[in-house]
Amino acid sequence: MSEGTGVVSPDWWQAVWQDLEWGTYDQDFVLWRELAAGRGDVMDLGCGAGRVALDLAEAGHSVTAVDSDEALVADLGRYVRGKELSVEPVVADARTLDLGRQFGLVIAPMQLLQLLRSGADRRRALQRVHEHLQAGGLFATALTDLEGEGLDSDWLAPLPDMREYDGHVFCSQATAIRTVDSGRAITLHRQRTVVTPDGRAFDSEDEVRLELITPEQLEAEIKSAGLRPLEQRQIPPTDHFMGSIALIAEKPA
Repeated sequence: MSEGTGVVSPDWWQAVWQDLEWGTYDQDFVLWRELAAGRGDVMDLGCGAGRVALDLAEAGHSVTAVDSDEALVADLGRYVRGKELSVEPVVADARTLDLGRQFGLVIAPMQLLQLLRSGADRRRALQRVHEHLQAGGLFATALTDLEGEGLDSDWLAPLPDMREYDGHVFCSQATAIRTVDSGRAITLHRQRTVVTPDGRAFDSEDEVRLELITPEQLEAEIKSAGLRPLEQRQIPPTDHFMGSIALIAEKPA
């Protein structure tokens, strides 16, 4: 992330942004905990700063936390070092992942598959999920549910997220949700500001694109990867976060 001054921000800021913008979201925890019960080792794909991985580890599960963002994985590794938490952080791309082991449960929370720009990329990721699942193991992922959500000019901005960390003040303001590419995707926009301990302010903009995939479309892609769709679960919205539809599938024995 670069500021208007041309100064490049420290890597640890990225972990703070993740925790600030998403760390309070726990509406999906009940589902991941339920699915992990009795399943053995868990893989958390797109773990980010470890929101779900840490919750499952605190519940006693052994979690391999995978993300392509080296800074986030490094920060998670520093956090769990010396703690009695079974979390193994791994830097890897979901489309080329090859850990040489299998898991009883693989999860991809927070719309990970919608970050992939094409069906081909999603199928590659799903094939890697298949290879890393034990026979009879479960895969679960979440899609954004836009039912009842205001978009574009109908969208209403929430209050900003703010936090002080190590003498720095972080402020993140969601500014827009826009439909793009004739409704094939949405982009989420945020204005970020950091005020350092010496009073300097650094501004930047963040944009995340999510491909709009129907549950039926994703279930078809899941089937093409050799997995068997089992059910869909609704994760209701909160005052600050959109709802989701969780898709659960099984690797046939």
